[in-house]
Amino acid sequence: MNGLVTIASVRAHGVRQLLVYCLGKRDDDWPCHHSGKLLIDRFQADEVLQDIERRCRCTVCGWRRIED
Repeated sequence: MNGLVTIASVRAHGVRQLLVYCLGKRDDDWPCHHSGKLLIDRFQADEVLQDIERRCRCTVCGWRRIED
């Protein structure tokens, strides 16, 4: 087992959306803390959550996670 969480495994537990939080910074170094719901219906079953995370961008501050 590779330890990577896929959309299929999340769906198997009855999850249909994920709550995501921005860890970025706004102007003057204030934390963003924006949150939103990410519906997982749009993703393929074999997609890995870690790969999806890398493509997310905050709609408030524009922060994008680029490190693991």
